[in-house]
Amino acid sequence: IMIAHTLGNPFDVESVRAICDRHGLFLIEDCCDALGATVGVDLNYVDRELVKRYGPIRVDFGGTFGITPENPSGIFIPQDLQEIITGLLLAVMLGSVGLGVFWRFVLGQPLSWTEEVVLICMVWLCFLGASVVTKHNEHILIDFFIALAPPRVAHAMKIFCLAVITGALVVLLWQGILLLEVTQDVTTIALGIPTMYMYAAIPVSAFLMLIHNTRNLLSAIRS
Repeated sequence: IMIAHTLGNPFDVESVRAICDRHGLFLIEDCCDALGATVGVDLNYVDRELVKRYGPIRVDFGGTFGITPENPSGIFIPQDLQEIITGLLLAVMLGSVGLGVFWRFVLGQPLSWTEEVVLICMVWLCFLGASVVTKHNEHILIDFFIALAPPRVAHAMKIFCLAVITGALVVLLWQGILLLEVTQDVTTIALGIPTMYMYAAIPVSAFLMLIHNTRNLLSAIRS
């Protein structure tokens, strides 16, 4: 019996284990979505000696990875940090728009900095959002020719496309770094900060997308 602990909510382990013991079955717990949950012990961790003996556990299905850390240090490192930052940027952007509208049309005292905050958040939101989509391999694609091709040819086309994207991301990263050098002395009008902080979204997101796309490429090659 294999059951997953979903969204941090453990299932009734003892009841299922009793059924397994009664019928001589194995119980496999999928803990990849149970970070921080406990059922007597922390679910996303195994015994240190067990890991030393058998090595870390990694499951690879089409580019998604699951790992079992060997040391329950109690330090929480969010696995979806990019998604969290993207969500925060969206919240800041919407909040700035709301403040700008309220101060302009209700108080009659327009704020000068909200437009620049919205612009900076939008730029970072777009590029980090592209990185998040690359991470989950969910970019929009036209699969007309891939669907018509034989499986082996379709797989080769997929690898070719990922390789081309990798090359394009390398160029984007390089050009993004050059853009920072050009814009480091140019400041915004209202906030007075270097515009390089806005354009930094390009090389940062390109680097993250390069990591995710390389992972997808290696996964496609292995499969």
